[in-house]
Amino acid sequence: MGTGAAPTPLLWKAPSNDGPGVAIHLHSRFGDNERTIKMNRIRIREWVHANICVRNLARTVPFYEMLGFEKFDDNFFEQGSGVWEGLGIPDGRRFQAVFMRIPGDRPRPFLDIIQFIDPTPAGEAYPTLHNVGICRLCFEVDDLLEVARVLQENNVPFVGPISRYETAKGARSHGIDCQFLCFKDPDGTILEYIQFNRQNERR
Repeated sequence: MGTGAAPTPLLWKAPSNDGPGVAIHLHSRFGDNERTIKMNRIRIREWVHANICVRNLARTVPFYEMLGFEKFDDNFFEQGSGVWEGLGIPDGRRFQAVFMRIPGDRPRPFLDIIQFIDPTPAGEAYPTLHNVGICRLCFEVDDLLEVARVLQENNVPFVGPISRYETAKGARSHGIDCQFLCFKDPDGTILEYIQFNRQNERR
């Protein structure tokens, strides 16, 4: 096999604001060759992972294991690796990433839990759920009351009580019958468990 030049990253050319359906142009160079990919809408194959930045993996990993996740990979990323440019931290030197998933046959989506070592973690998690940005991740459980009991036994802070999913007092959205509970991880990141009433589903 030949040892051709490594491909350079895709170069983004922003679409114009002429309205919906405008073409997106991506240019990719492989050695001396350049190809243009044109598409009207990005097609997503699947959701791969959600990233959570933490201060202390030794504290965080057992917490997420208690939440029902299992660890399946653990890597250190060093200075000079390609990921730093993509993360927008070109002078970064070291971080550790632990991958955790819901037990079962599906490898994705998973949690990509990162502790930056150099540079060290910065800032704070969103203090409330009306912050702009991705504020919470939601996971389905079978028995929310039992889950709440486990969380309380582990001194997990709740954002609010177990509540019904309603658009107005007593009004369900599209007839969906469920209740949810929001809580915080050791760094203050807000997560959510939800339980659907499935008593009318066919078995």
